[in-house]
Amino acid sequence: MRVLMFARYFNPHIGGVERHVSSVASVLCKKGASVTVITEKYDENLSDDEFLGKVMVLRFDYPKVKFVGLLLIWFKLFSHYLDEIKRADIVHIHDVFIWYLPFRFLFPNKPVYITFHGYPSFPLSRKAIFYQKVAEKLTGGNICVGSFIEKWFGTKPSFVIYGGVDFKKFHPVTNEEMIYDAVYLGRLDDQSCFLKYLDAFKILLKKKLRFKLLVLGDGKYKSKIKESKNLVYKGAVEDPFHFIQKSRFAFVSGYLSILEALACKKLVFAMFDDPLKEDYLKMTPFYKSIVVCNSSSELARYVEFYTLNPNEAEKKIEPGYKWVKKQTWDRLADTYLTLWKT
Repeated sequence: MRVLMFARYFNPHIGGVERHVSSVASVLCKKGASVTVITEKYDENLSDDEFLGKVMVLRFDYPKVKFVGLLLIWFKLFSHYLDEIKRADIVHIHDVFIWYLPFRFLFPNKPVYITFHGYPSFPLSRKAIFYQKVAEKLTGGNICVGSFIEKWFGTKPSFVIYGGVDFKKFHPVTNEEMIYDAVYLGRLDDQSCFLKYLDAFKILLKKKLRFKLLVLGDGKYKSKIKESKNLVYKGAVEDPFHFIQKSRFAFVSGYLSILEALACKKLVFAMFDDPLKEDYLKMTPFYKSIVVCNSSSELARYVEFYTLNPNEAEKKIEPGYKWVKKQTWDRLADTYLTLWKT
């Protein structure tokens, strides 16, 4: 079976969607599929085409031009990858349906599916809702990453997922020295509530609580980080496993990072600052196994409580760990295969 995927970014670009696409594609290859990913060439030093493992990656220069940029994308896809589209048994798109739009009409009988990923900016624009409804109507089925998508976009999901975990990497480790009290993992921006996490850290220090924070990530608020003996910054990392293991708590708000922290038996603290992100976190099967906050002071109170009451933290972690053990990439790849059979 020839599977052609479209994704805005792919490895070695760091991000949750990138890890999702890479992990699913790799497992599908192990199950006998031939997988090709068409993606943006975000770095001129990257190859136009290469194999990453068994996954074929095709990259094109993304036009940084308004208005006519989309026409240039369609032209590049038509001139470079038309044969790839023709040969594909299955086309699966990760968010960027607009790239494939003209080919949907050129090849009306080609099986096409889509995964709607992640968390959009708030408030939702009518344009974003319209584009998603068009993508839903013009595809044969969809996978929604999160139940909140149905509520906010009106999308009728074929399947709802939350991601997967590589348990060879992410798992509990006994007798690991806890170097950090918490690790922040994510973008250093408003969407990830980074400044609220940073303010909570400052509140904890003012309370004279011994607390050491490790920050992993990049973004516009990088300059707000003032390194000290209590605050360590290491930038964006491709593999956060060892840093999670050396931390007591995890400050994360994205699904994949939450699942990976749960797999390591770490108590997760996730923040929201708008009703969409609140639903993103609370409309999940793991909601009761994490701590969800909407203010820095609330986060600081919970961190202090669970620091002083480790047994209560264990009670909260255990149900989440039991649930996450079932969330393998192999199982998620089977969801894709099931979708394509419908």
